[in-house]
Amino acid sequence: MPQKCRIKSSYELEAIPPYNFELTVHEPCGFHWISPFEIYSHGVMWTAAPLEPVGAVGLKLKSVISIHKPILSLTVFSKRKLTSSEEGKLLRNVERALGLKEDISGFYEMAKKHPAIQQAVTDLYGMRSAWSFDVFDRAIVALTSQNAPMNRTRQMINALIIAHGETVEFDDHVVQTWPTPQTIVEASVEGLRDECKLGYRVAYLKGIAKAIVDGECPSLEELEKMSPIQAKKSLMRLKGIGEYSA
Repeated sequence: MPQKCRIKSSYELEAIPPYNFELTVHEPCGFHWISPFEIYSHGVMWTAAPLEPVGAVGLKLKSVISIHKPILSLTVFSKRKLTSSEEGKLLRNVERALGLKEDISGFYEMAKKHPAIQQAVTDLYGMRSAWSFDVFDRAIVALTSQNAPMNRTRQMINALIIAHGETVEFDDHVVQTWPTPQTIVEASVEGLRDECKLGYRVAYLKGIAKAIVDGECPSLEELEKMSPIQAKKSLMRLKGIGEYSA
C-alpha cells in the first residue's frame, strides 16, 4: 500500500549561479536523480527520498527564477510533521544531492582556454552532477552493475524497487523509491534471488544492508568528512564493494 503523505512544508533554496535545475535532475543522458520511478514534467520534479526515522517523504521541486539567479521551490510531503532536526537533515541532503553550493566558476575559467570543452559548457551550462541521498541505493547500483550490461542492471533495480521499495502518494502522484536496508535484511533470500533476479548478489546485498542497520557503514555525511583514501577504504570493508565500486 502506498504511504500517503499529506503534511506539506514549503521552502526556497538558493544555489550558486549559474545553476540549471532541469539539466541537473533530468540529465541529457537519461539518468534519474533519486529514483528510476520519479516523475519530471514541464520543469517540475516529483520524487521520493528516505528520511529516518520518518520513512520516505515526497519531494516536489521546480526552479522559480533563472539560471543566473537560481532559486528552487521545494515542497516536502510527509505523513507527519517533521521535527526541526529531521527538517534540517532533509534540507542538507537536498542541498548536497543537487549540488546547490557547488561553485563551478573555476571550471568555466579553465574551459575558456580549451576550445574542445567550450561546446560542452554551452550545451550544459549550469548543470551539476546530481548526488544520491544515502549509501544504500548507491551500493545497490554498484552491485547490480557488476558483470551485467546496462539493460540487465535496470531490470534488477526496477524489480527490486517494485518488490521491496517504498511507495509514496503525494500531490496527486505516486512515486516508488528504493528499499530500506531494514527491508532487505528482513527479505527472503529466495525472493531476492528469484523474483528480483539478483543471483549471487543477494548475499552481498543482505550483508551491506545488515552493516548499515548495525551502524557499521558510514553515512554520506561521514564519508564527506573523510579523505578520498579513507572513504574508499571504509567502503571496501563492505563485502561485494571492490576498488572500482568504492
